[in-house]
Amino acid sequence: MTFTVDRDGLEEFCEAAGIDPYHRDTPPDAETRDTFDIPDDEDTVDGNVECKDSHPDNDLVKQNVVAVFPDEDTASVYVNVIKWPND
Repeated sequence: MTFTVDRDGLEEFCEAAGIDPYHRDTPPDAETRDTFDIPDDEDTVDGNVECKDSHPDNDLVKQNVVAVFPDEDTASVYVNVIKWPND
């Protein structure tokens, strides 16, 4: 899933999902871009933000979010949610 929000919207999204955002000063690396299908031409003016954690109600669901900033006011958000099988 991919969507665009303002910076406040990104924080609200991560907090609503129960995961704390972590800001990195660098753009996402090649592996992160590949995992989240972030286009190589998706530039960022302010590093990237990652939010990763298990879902609060189900430990088997992993929530992974990466956001880049095409401009100062906008976050392009890439979401990857995985539910591991119950063994």
